[in-house]
Amino acid sequence: MGETQRSADTPTLSAGTLLPAVPGATILIRVRRLISATALVAVGYAFLSNGSRAFCPGAGPAAESCVSLQLHPSPFVFAALAFVVFVAIGRVLRRARTEADALRILDRAALVGAAIAGASLVIGVVWFGLIPLESWNGSATYVFPFPFASVEMSVTPAS
Repeated sequence: MGETQRSADTPTLSAGTLLPAVPGATILIRVRRLISATALVAVGYAFLSNGSRAFCPGAGPAAESCVSLQLHPSPFVFAALAFVVFVAIGRVLRRARTEADALRILDRAALVGAAIAGASLVIGVVWFGLIPLESWNGSATYVFPFPFASVEMSVTPAS
């Protein structure tokens, strides 16, 4: 019955592009890319920031107790990554005057997220490796790489 005519200036899907005819589609695609990149970086940080070390002072039956350290990802890093995403979206809504401004803000946020996760991973793992576990005498104090990673320390009797 009544087919409507499209005017020449109505945005449509073109054969060579996958961009929908929605206003701001480029920005939405970049927000999706920011969220995906941040999730991928968070998963990488979570997998790579695990480790363990153990030491039993003394040899054989002379060892009275053993100390064990386990490295885990820090929840503060995940909170920082989420914060970066929300701040970037808020900045796009408040400050971006053009589409190029919005894309630049979102791209920089993706770089900041990757830098946070990468720096936290390197700092946490290197710091964990530098803890002088061999000098443990039963009452040593260690400084752990908080907030870059979490370390759990357990002391068990030697068997």
